[in-house]
Amino acid sequence: MPRRGRSEGHRERRGDLFPVTLLGYRAEILIGKSVIRGTLVDETARTLTVRTDGGELRRLPKDQIVSLSLQVKEGVWLRTEGRKLLGMPAERLKRSMRYGWTRPG
Repeated sequence: MPRRGRSEGHRERRGDLFPVTLLGYRAEILIGKSVIRGTLVDETARTLTVRTDGGELRRLPKDQIVSLSLQVKEGVWLRTEGRKLLGMPAERLKRSMRYGWTRPG
């Protein structure tokens, strides 16, 4: 099996992309009326931790995230709602391999 690079941590199924893990991806997060940009560095059942572009670590509750956009490839972004990410990553993948990701129009 070829070794995956950091930017290749996604799978393709029937032409659709979806991330296997969220960590290491460039993200834009809409929480309330604020937009936070950075890299996802940690995930728990109820929170995401982001290293912002300014170097600050921010722990964000998933249920308060209005929109999460991840850059999975150069020029390819996927978007979902924070409430769809609740639960441990392994449990979330068991529930559904496609948990609400869409390509922004």
